[in-house]
Amino acid sequence: MAVDAPLVVENQNGGRACDSLLMKTSINGRFLKLYATSRTYMYRIFGDIRGEKIRSDLINYEVIETYPTGIYLSLFPELYKHRYKISSRNSLEELIKNGQQLMDKIKKLGFQVDVDVNVKTKKAYKVIEDQLDAIMCAVNSYYYHHIEPLTTKVIKFLGRKA
Repeated sequence: MAVDAPLVVENQNGGRACDSLLMKTSINGRFLKLYATSRTYMYRIFGDIRGEKIRSDLINYEVIETYPTGIYLSLFPELYKHRYKISSRNSLEELIKNGQQLMDKIKKLGFQVDVDVNVKTKKAYKVIEDQLDAIMCAVNSYYYHHIEPLTTKVIKFLGRKA
């Protein structure tokens, strides 16, 4: 099972060592940026460390932590400049176009997915963004369990499982 949330947050402040290593690892010639995740930050922003709760609830399952942007860059480097994530730089029209391109690429990999990306506001698109992130996590989970995935290499590089 793939989860888009920090599953292990041992550091009280600053960033996690695994996040630092990931940011120093080139994926298709690019480097990712991640938020510094700490126990203090997670409690201040979310009131909890949700990934730890999810992990404890799924103790009998193999649970891996994913990062959808990293999956996106790993699987679709040609699309990476066309971000599907909301930012002030992208208009709603661009987001819809980029989200549809991502859906088309995922379908070409053989997955049956159908998310209606045609919405009227960026606020409504946030739901689409979250759905696309979840799909990216599901695709990653499939690759993790069925094919030698890119994330397995990263996990091996980091030297631990969540």
